[in-house]
Amino acid sequence: MKNFLLIILLSLNLTAFGQWTTLTSGTTEWLMSAAFVNADTGVVVGYNGTILRTMNGGTSWTSISLGISNNLFSVFFISKQIGYITGTSGKILKTIDGGQNWSDISTGGADLHQAFFVSNDTGYVAGQLGAIYKTTDGGSSWITLSVPHNGLVAVYFNNHDTGYVVGFGQTNAIMKTIDGGYNWTNQHPNTLAEYASVIFTHNDTGYVCSTGAIDDNILKSTDAGATWTVVHTIPSDGLYALKFPTSKIGFAASGYSSSSIMLRTSDAGVTWISQNTGTHEPLFNCYLVNKDIGYAVGMNGVIIKTTNGGIGIEELTSDLSINAYPNPIVDYLTIELNGQNNLSANITLANLLGQTVANQQIQNNEQVDLSNLMTGTYLMTVQVGKLTVTKKIIKK
Repeated sequence: MKNFLLIILLSLNLTAFGQWTTLTSGTTEWLMSAAFVNADTGVVVGYNGTILRTMNGGTSWTSISLGISNNLFSVFFISKQIGYITGTSGKILKTIDGGQNWSDISTGGADLHQAFFVSNDTGYVAGQLGAIYKTTDGGSSWITLSVPHNGLVAVYFNNHDTGYVVGFGQTNAIMKTIDGGYNWTNQHPNTLAEYASVIFTHNDTGYVCSTGAIDDNILKSTDAGATWTVVHTIPSDGLYALKFPTSKIGFAASGYSSSSIMLRTSDAGVTWISQNTGTHEPLFNCYLVNKDIGYAVGMNGVIIKTTNGGIGIEELTSDLSINAYPNPIVDYLTIELNGQNNLSANITLANLLGQTVANQQIQNNEQVDLSNLMTGTYLMTVQVGKLTVTKKIIKK
């Protein structure tokens, strides 16, 4: 069988000097979520009751003190005026004036991680201990729904009936409902998975990201959640949030205590480019007003902003092309770093469950011994500096 050449074109000008700038937040609290009603006006929330509001695109922030000490995990706006905040001990706050004032509509009980509303009246809140609450009257009252899962951290609904929740700690890590949350089915059993975010760009097309016990993955479904395929892997960096301002352009915020990474895709998740964030602080969440204007928040009060989608402004003198062959492979995979004699790259192979099966630092024209791999399809991540690209590799 004739071998064919896998060409991975890595455009370095998308990674160098990415256009994220650090804003002055006025706090060192961990910031967990951001939501904007337009390019200039938005709210950021975090630990110890932190609520920050800006009306000038992040140039300055006003601290809103409600006299609470709850850690606040999520902020969500359904319109320019109506928004919700969730946090520990069942805390739920609501605004009807764009975030200037907030009223307490708490349920009490479990920590609540994320809210999602499909209309001004109907919304859902997901949290620990399998807690998920539904309201049909704008938060005046809440219905407790039964979900067979221990720790829920994210919720997303395509419409009033069809929605998804993801979380940590049990086999039922991705759950789906088609009747407004009254019944749920397991979509992706994986006892090691810890899913932190879920989003759908169409009724059939969705993404989740994972962090924690196994390699940190971005998964994609094109059949309304029936099956999920790993499309990108980052070993040990922690993927916390996904946002798609368009059906093809998406962002993922990530990083542990020693790093900060923002990923961007422009081809509906086929490839993900690592951007320069301008900070070392881990990022816990991001919000994209559109494909160009976005914000991300994280540890120690960090808030960063982009006005051009994070794409770099300085071109390097040449592109880097990486050849990996043969594909399909039998025993050895040869990696060529074309035109870069002294350049090295990190090669990671993962199976379709997201488990790393090979990891090696290589130099130009170096072979990777994959003779011990079982027959099947794998995802190869090539990382050069802060740039990463993932492609499929087939083992015969």
